[in-house]
Amino acid sequence: MTRKAVTVSGWLVAAVLFCAVATHASAQVGFDPAAEALFARAEAIKVADNAGFKQLLVDLSARRDGLSETQRWHLAYLQGWQDVYQGRYEASITELRKVLDGSTDRTLRFRTRATLINPLAATHQYEPAYRELDRLLKELPSIDDPAVRFQGIGEATQLLVAAGQADLATQYARLGVALEPQGISTCQATYLLVMAMSSARTLPPICSGRTRFASSARRRSSGRDRSGQR
Repeated sequence: MTRKAVTVSGWLVAAVLFCAVATHASAQVGFDPAAEALFARAEAIKVADNAGFKQLLVDLSARRDGLSETQRWHLAYLQGWQDVYQGRYEASITELRKVLDGSTDRTLRFRTRATLINPLAATHQYEPAYRELDRLLKELPSIDDPAVRFQGIGEATQLLVAAGQADLATQYARLGVALEPQGISTCQATYLLVMAMSSARTLPPICSGRTRFASSARRRSSGRDRSGQR
């Protein structure tokens, strides 16, 4: 190999290394470590302290220019979630679809799809809701986080009950009970199972009849109560 060839080769290696370093650095530009604590807090209180959650959304929005792309999509997801929680279904559908179209984060996309099913069903857009459910269930095996899996299972169970597929809903509800994810009470998982089994008429009788809780669960499933949103 000639001296000239060695020199050219050396420049090529240097250029490749420079590009790799520059790409890594650009991926980190805008990442706000302090914002991660705000996101964690928001996720923890969004139902228990919704007023505090809304204030955190305001705080995070004020820091938007300093957030990474991933953090911005996370913020957009939480804003869409809040729209669902407050019954602004059409606005939430628009916001959540933007996240699905733009985010490349697998877990966030799964959570977004699970949340999107709720306003679609609430506005009687059943065909789109079932399409999203089908995609959600195909993605479920790739999700490792138990709490995120439970969110998907919960939405699947409720929509399947509403669709009259109570036996299949019961199967998914049992998966939810088996997960016991951190931050999810046994009561929440059991509620889904009772709701599904009651709809399937497979709930064992207690004393002289079925529990009033089971009957309430069946009524709530048809109304797509949003209080269980995660």
